[in-house]
Amino acid sequence: MRRKKLHKSISIICVAVGIALITAGIYFLKNPYMQTSEAVRGSIDGPTAVYFVKKQPAVGSVISCITGIVCIAAGVALTVKDTRNTSKIR
Repeated sequence: MRRKKLHKSISIICVAVGIALITAGIYFLKNPYMQTSEAVRGSIDGPTAVYFVKKQPAVGSVISCITGIVCIAAGVALTVKDTRNTSKIR
């Protein structure tokens, strides 16, 4: 019984992490620009902020989506394997 609950919680966590990774990957594919700011000292009237905008490479987003799909598949496989084993015991 404890093992079944542990497998169920692990599979739920895997699916949740997979969904989060896929969502982040799709977000960064749609919005590839990331903005960062740095404060620069040295001007006469006080510190000035300089904003840099850089484009994220698509490889990271694709890897995030693939990892999310693998996590979801692992969670589903763990759930299916657990239900198959319990049905054979009965």
